[in-house]
Amino acid sequence: MTTRAANKTRPVVPSARLGKRNKRGSIWGAAVLFSAVVITGAALGFGSWSQTPSRMPLSTLLSSTHVHGIAVDPKDPQRLYLATHTGFFAVGRDGVATRLSDNQNDYMGFTPHPADPTVFFASGHPSTGGNLGFMTSTDGGKSWQQLAKGASGPVDFHQMDVSKADPAVI
Repeated sequence: MTTRAANKTRPVVPSARLGKRNKRGSIWGAAVLFSAVVITGAALGFGSWSQTPSRMPLSTLLSSTHVHGIAVDPKDPQRLYLATHTGFFAVGRDGVATRLSDNQNDYMGFTPHPADPTVFFASGHPSTGGNLGFMTSTDGGKSWQQLAKGASGPVDFHQMDVSKADPAVI
C-alpha cells in the first residue's frame, strides 16, 4: 500500500535559483525579517509618545511609539528608515535609532521616492493634532513641507505609493 505523500513529486526548481544566494535578495530578505520584528515589537509594546530622544536603541524607540512605514536606504542597504507615530528615524545595523525629522509628527502613508534617495512622501498628523495633508521631504527626512491639503483637507492618507514607472504619479 502506498501513501498519498509517497506519490507526490517535488516541483522542479531551476538550477539558477539554487546555490549561492543573491546579495540583493539577502538584503531584502533581511529587511523583510527586520520589518517583521519591528512591527511585532511595536504591536506588543508602545507607551508614552511624548519627547522621544534623538538617538536611542531601537527597543527603546519601539517601547514608546509604533511604526507606520519602513524603507531600505538605497545608498546603504544595512540602514532602514522608520516612519513612526513620533517622527522619522533611521536605524543602522548597530540597532541604534536616530531621529532624522526636526519634529515629532505622526508620519503615516510613508513611501520613499523610487529614484531619489533623499525624497520621501507621507501624510499623517502633526504632534499638536489635526491632519498634515500630503507631505514631502527633499532633504532625507529632516524637514517636511505640505504639497497639498487634499480634497476638503487637510487630509490624512494612511496608505500611498509612488509609481516606479513614473515617479510623478503618487
